[in-house]
Amino acid sequence: MFILQPFKNKYMAIMIVRHRAVDMAAWKQIFDDTSHKRRNAGCSKDEIFVSQSDANEVAVFTHWESISQAKNFSQSTELKEDMMKAGIVGPPTIYFID
Repeated sequence: MFILQPFKNKYMAIMIVRHRAVDMAAWKQIFDDTSHKRRNAGCSKDEIFVSQSDANEVAVFTHWESISQAKNFSQSTELKEDMMKAGIVGPPTIYFID
């Protein structure tokens, strides 16, 4: 007999950011160099997925204790500036999951 139980993620929220970079190596360097900013904002884990059809398209999954932490970080001026430095093309697509 199976009992259905809701899936409970180890983390309370996930933010998925999908965007395209001009130069993936340059983007990755900025991403790595700014990891402390994500940690200070409450991000406990991040994962990078690169599109098979476009090597410059990336989806980043970040894990947070709360949706509010993720949303605050996503709306920060500092993040927008770092994305510009990293060569992001066009606006990102952002999803919040909890």
